[in-house]
Amino acid sequence: MLQGGPGQLLPPDPDRVADLRWFVVCFCLGLVGLIALIPPLFGFLSYLGALVFPFAALAEIGFGVAAVVGGGSWRRAYLLGNVGLAAGNIVILVASLMMIVVQQGWQPNPDAWRPLYFGVVMMGLAGGITWGMLLRPRQR
Repeated sequence: MLQGGPGQLLPPDPDRVADLRWFVVCFCLGLVGLIALIPPLFGFLSYLGALVFPFAALAEIGFGVAAVVGGGSWRRAYLLGNVGLAAGNIVILVASLMMIVVQQGWQPNPDAWRPLYFGVVMMGLAGGITWGMLLRPRQR
């Protein structure tokens, strides 16, 4: 007798359910990371950002697929890299808000802040990827 034929219900496979959860987590954090990359990319490269952005989106999708399929250090690097992108945006936001509080009427100079903004966000990305690759897997 064959198992799993039409009309036969089988219990859910725990590995497939876990893969679906990781897919949802990687998709959501990948979307956050891609959105976090848009302002510094277009701010630093201006119109060239429109040419670079599709490649960044394809890289985000490709690394996301590798994270879901490969697991392990790929998954950690992908997740922490996207968290690093978002953290870089938050750092620049907090720094600019602190400057506005300290110096009333201060306006950021776009020519000075664009490369700084892009650099901080890229350092967040690189730091997250490096940290994710260097973390040791948990023993089960």
